[in-house]
This record gives sequence, C-alpha cells and structure tokens, in this order.
Amino acid sequence: MDWPQVIEQEVPAQPAGIWTLIVEYVRGPALVKVEAEDTKWYYSQANSCTADGDLLSLISTQSCILKGAPVGALIGKIGGSTAGVADGTVFLAGKTCIIELDQSKRGPLYLTINDEVTGMGNNSGELKVRVSIKPNPESSGVAGNA
Repeated sequence: MDWPQVIEQEVPAQPAGIWTLIVEYVRGPALVKVEAEDTKWYYSQANSCTADGDLLSLISTQSCILKGAPVGALIGKIGGSTAGVADGTVFLAGKTCIIELDQSKRGPLYLTINDEVTGMGNNSGELKVRVSIKPNPESSGVAGNA
C-alpha cells in the first residue's frame, strides 16, 4: 500500500505535557498507521517495556490514561490538546496499528506512554515511531472525494 505522508519522530516517555504532537492536523476519511521500533522505554525508574507495554506491571491499568490498555504501551489520540486526557479519541497503538478515521474524525495526532498522569515524572527513554497517513476516499461513500 502506498502511504503518501510519512513522519518519523521520537516520542519521549516523559513528555513536556501529557502528549507529544506528531501531526498538526489529520483529516478523515484516512488511514493512519503507527509503527514503533522494538526498543524499550521506562514507565518507572526500574521498569521498562516496549511499545506493547508491560502485562505484568503492578500499576493498575484502570488508573492509566487509556484504562485497560497495558501500562507503558504506546497510545495515540486524534483531536484535543497536549494537556487533555478526556478530549479527542484515544487509541492503543502498541508496536504497530492501523486505524481508520471516518469523515467526522479530525484534529492533531498525538502519541504518549500509557501511564498514570501523576506518574510520568519518573519515566525515561523514548521510542522512535513512524506515522504514515493515507487519505481513504472509499470510506467517505463517494468515490473520488478526499
């Protein structure tokens, strides 16, 4: 599949806010692919994991930004702000994912680590990610519109 827009960026485990801005504005309908290198980052001083998170973490996933997703996993958000947790649409990215945005989804694309908001101060490391975006006119219901 041809992905006309590709962005490569590092996502820190200890962001300046809660989220790291990756793309200023994404507009559906589109496909968004997120791929993270198979390296580790730290969600606490002593605990590391890959973008797929740590299934054995003692931190409750219910107290993390994306409840139920593994602690330390790479998560994303479409829309909202760098400081918001409940604004926008949050999704689990892990090492790789492709999400389909319908025409109502639009806004900035952010990535961060799934952790307790108050627990990010002891995080360290970063993940190199590659984000690819492909307009998806087929999902708009009208062939040829972007």
